[in-house]
Amino acid sequence: MTAVLTDVGLSPDQLGDVCVGNVLQPGAGALMARVAHFLSGFPETVPVFTVNRQCSSGLQAVLNIAGDPPPPPPHTWHAILC
Repeated sequence: MTAVLTDVGLSPDQLGDVCVGNVLQPGAGALMARVAHFLSGFPETVPVFTVNRQCSSGLQAVLNIAGDPPPPPPHTWHAILC
């Protein structure tokens, strides 16, 4: 997660929402995304959620974020991780 933000030149506090698309998550899969979220240095004020749609998890993550209204200031971006 940190490498992606570095590549695009964003800081974690600019994010308004994070959606992680992951297929066949073991056990508490949603927890895995939240742990990665914190280990990457994202503030706890930036929400994260996980989508598990088997083969279409990545596409569902894109659709969920694309359909959301823009985040309020100071957050300027949504993030999609597939």
